[in-house]
Amino acid sequence: MADLRDAPIVRIDHRPLLATAVRLAVAMSGYDALYAALAREIGATLVTADRRLARTAARRFDLAVLDLSTA
Repeated sequence: MADLRDAPIVRIDHRPLLATAVRLAVAMSGYDALYAALAREIGATLVTADRRLARTAARRFDLAVLDLSTA
C-alpha cells in the first residue's frame, strides 16, 4: 500500500473534460470517452487493449492510439 501511496500519480479533474467526453460518447462508453478526452486534452497517446476503442478513437476522432490488442 505504501508503494501505491508514494507512486507519482497525477489526479485530473474530470469536469473540464466533460464537453469533449460527451461528444466522444456517441461512439464509445462514457468511461472510455473520458480517457479519450483526457488523451486529446494533454496531447497523449491513448493506450488500450480494447481493439474497438482503439479503432474508434483513431478513425473517428483522430487520436494517436497504441493498440495493445495487436501487440
